[in-house]
Amino acid sequence: MKILVLSQYFWPEQFIITEVAELLKKNKNKIDVFTGKPNYPEGNFYSGFNFFNKTFDKYKNFDLLRCPVIPRYSASNLLLILNYLSFVVFGTIFIFFLIFRRYDYIFVYQTSPVTSAIPAILLSRLKKIPLIIWVQDLWPETLQGTSHIKSKNIYKFIDSISKKIYNSADIIFTQSKSMKDYLKKKLNKKNIFYLPNLIQKIIKPNNSSTFRKKLGLEKTINIMFAGNLGDAQNLKLIINIAKKFKNKNLKFLIVGTGSKFNYLEKLKKKNRLDNIILFGHKKLKQMPLYFSLADFMLITLKNKKVFSITVPNKLIAYMAASKPIISFVNGEVSSIVKDAKCGYYINNYTFKSINNILNKVLKLKKSGLKNFSTNAKNYHKKNYNHKIFYKRFLSGIKTYENSQTNLF
Repeated sequence: MKILVLSQYFWPEQFIITEVAELLKKNKNKIDVFTGKPNYPEGNFYSGFNFFNKTFDKYKNFDLLRCPVIPRYSASNLLLILNYLSFVVFGTIFIFFLIFRRYDYIFVYQTSPVTSAIPAILLSRLKKIPLIIWVQDLWPETLQGTSHIKSKNIYKFIDSISKKIYNSADIIFTQSKSMKDYLKKKLNKKNIFYLPNLIQKIIKPNNSSTFRKKLGLEKTINIMFAGNLGDAQNLKLIINIAKKFKNKNLKFLIVGTGSKFNYLEKLKKKNRLDNIILFGHKKLKQMPLYFSLADFMLITLKNKKVFSITVPNKLIAYMAASKPIISFVNGEVSSIVKDAKCGYYINNYTFKSINNILNKVLKLKKSGLKNFSTNAKNYHKKNYNHKIFYKRFLSGIKTYENSQTNLF
């Protein structure tokens, strides 16, 4: 197949759509990529990029068309809106560079916002190319979950736009099973399929005892949160836990950055939480060293319905790295940790249940930690490998094509 991958984010930004494009290419598909100028997560254009240059770019054997965007800069609400809108506006213009190219499918990697799919919808309609949307962030439910929308009228308006965008797709893939069930009820569409995420690179902790000792972490139980620090991640919960267990043998290691990094830093200083260490953003090649510090990897999300049907990509990365997991998320994430037998999870979102889990962590023996580690890796091999991903991808397309054949 000849497939156009459309995503606001792509290499050198660290998003799994790059890995997916490589996998599709590896399976003898011809892949072109339409994306924006890279500026995530720091908010400034990457070195060598600016608003005007590298419209026609290359990555390995891919042809990349990059439309201009207004960078995120400090990621304030206004700047984020401008960043998102600029991709839609410039995307609908620059997509015409592809008007004479033939594609069998357009594949949209739909993070926030859902409007990033608009340039793909335009090309799909003009060229009558089947459109695939792979839903990562469910809209507008994600906006409501992060408390960015409080007006019911605004929510209804964005909900109406979101439905139209999702209904424009011929095929919808969802990153979780619960999200698939939810969208099937909401949209009343047939061709909605489960397609779990991949990881960009399997992180193999290098188990550097020297690095651990250098940071004074060799005798503590270390719980690591790695990834984006935004509204959805419920960072206040980490602060509250750190307060509660301030005098215990626990350290909370946070690797990553995002719109809430400064907020987290202020709360750490205000509450004098020496048991929280903020490492900031690290490159992918540095992560094996930092993963080696962690006894457990932590997942937190706000206690909202939309996050109960969302599976953060970090869960899969943690499993691939053979790391025991603590899930403070209601819903599918905790169900997966339970099925995999790879760590601790909450059954209900109360501080009592969270307190019980951390007390178990403090008492856990090394043999128990090793069992969690083994189970995590085995579950990843069985459920999230590249072969299974591609098989699910093809199955969705074949089901759609068969449904079209049956119409005639």
